[in-house]
Formats: sequence, structure tokens, C-alpha cells
Amino acid sequence: MEHIYNFNVKKTTEDLIKWDSQKVCEILNIKHYIVDISKATIPLLKTLSGNDFEISGQTKVNLAPRIRMTTLYAIAQSCNGRVINTCNLSENICGFSTLYGDHAGDMSLFDELTVTEIRKIGHFLGLPDRFVDKK
Repeated sequence: MEHIYNFNVKKTTEDLIKWDSQKVCEILNIKHYIVDISKATIPLLKTLSGNDFEISGQTKVNLAPRIRMTTLYAIAQSCNGRVINTCNLSENICGFSTLYGDHAGDMSLFDELTVTEIRKIGHFLGLPDRFVDKK
């Protein structure tokens, strides 16, 4: 998988510790990079807060996924690559994604697959249960 890369784009350094994607990348022999976007999200929230309207809770939740996607597109363009949307059918039906955030991508490999079907693929690839069956 020499032309596949994983970029973890997290909003805080603490988030980096919580993710298992680095281990999955090691198992699948995929290059792994970490980009901290807190230097973009925090100042933007402060800038927005300086106006005469209140920043909603939903804005605070969705800002990081949108900045994350902008960052992934910047990296993809710099590497002559593509961004893959990893949302799935279960998330799409429930509306559990951020428009122009984690729902954006050049292609969506799991768009028509349920979580159950994606877990079967994970088991087929030989990924450890602790990664495939996460809640």
C-alpha cells in the first residue's frame, strides 16, 4: 500500500492519545502522519466570539471537522492525492455527520455499507477485534 497515507488531523493534542489509527496503519502497512489543527480552530473561535452574535454549541462541535477537512484537502493537493470520505450508510441515515466536514471527500467507499458490513470487512482484513468492534 505504498501510495496510501493516513493523516490524523486532531483538534487538540489530548485527542491524539485517544486514537488507535496509528496501530491500524502499522498493521496494514500504511504511512501515518499527525497534524494538530488546534492552532486554527481555537483562534477562529476567539475571532468569531468577538462579534455581536453568540457562537452556538453546534458551531463549536462542527468547526473542527470542517477545518479538518480543509486541512486534508490542502495536504491531498500538495501530495497530488485524493480525500476519502469514511462516512457510512448508518451514519448517513441518522444524520450523524458534518456537512463539509467528515461527510466531504472525493470518493466515499463506505457510503452504501452499514456499520455491520464495515466491521465484517475489518475482520476479513485481520484487524484485531478491539479496533473493529469499537463502540
